[in-house]
Amino acid sequence: MYPAQQIRTCTGARYGEITAVVAAPKPTVVKGDNANNFHPYDPNEDSCVPTTIQYLGMTTQPLHRFWQTYLQINVALSRPSPRQEAAGQHWAACLVSLQPPDPAPATATAPAQAPPQYGTSIRNALHTGQ
Repeated sequence: MYPAQQIRTCTGARYGEITAVVAAPKPTVVKGDNANNFHPYDPNEDSCVPTTIQYLGMTTQPLHRFWQTYLQINVALSRPSPRQEAAGQHWAACLVSLQPPDPAPATATAPAQAPPQYGTSIRNALHTGQ
């Protein structure tokens, strides 16, 4: 379980940012088989990494597994709740947050550590150094 986060204006402290919105998302599918276990797969997540890299100010794509930015980030995908979908909302949003200094997994007695709070946007942070 993750600690509750609040949606606030863009002028204050923040825990994460929306890097892109997918207006017409593809549906989530089930992948895997009996030998490899079944798991949900959301094809919209594939677009989140490149849009987040661009949002952070990197002009070229890093070589996967060979190069990693100093800025440690989490990339996630958010969708409308079942109630919002029933009301006609169909979108997906790519989110970025900073990783905790030493991320500890959630346990039955301790929730996962919240991402660090920061005061300004991380848009173009890799380009500007701020």
